[in-house]
Formats: sequence, C-alpha cells, structure tokens
Amino acid sequence: MLIVGAGPAGSECARVLMERGYTVHLRDSRDKLGGCVNDIATLPGLGEWGFHRDYRQTQIEKLLKRNNPLSSRSA
Repeated sequence: MLIVGAGPAGSECARVLMERGYTVHLRDSRDKLGGCVNDIATLPGLGEWGFHRDYRQTQIEKLLKRNNPLSSRSA
C-alpha cells in the first residue's frame, strides 16, 4: 500500500494497515510525521497537540520493529 501524506489521517491509516499485516509505504514532503499538527503544536497553548503526532509515530515505530524479520532473530 502506498499512502501519500503523513499527516494525522495518513499516519493513522498506515498504523491501522500495518497492524492488519499490510506492507505500507508512507510518503510525505516533510521529514517528520504529523503534517499540519507540527505547525499547530508550535502555537501558544496548543503544544499538547503534539501528543497525537508522537503517539502515531511511536506506534508505527513499534510495528516496524515487530514486522522486521531481522529484529526477531537472535544473534
């Protein structure tokens, strides 16, 4: 699956598909997940919005580690 855009919707879609066992390619013009949330979280009083971005990023990283066949092999 190819998902274009790593904003809130794209990163959540990638997370759900990865949990269901799909191979996902997530592409965005930015280097960091979050899309507009990255900008919103910098505004006064809205820093907690970064939690939503950080949660999805953490979950995707866990799924990547779990689905990586090299990480489950013992050395």
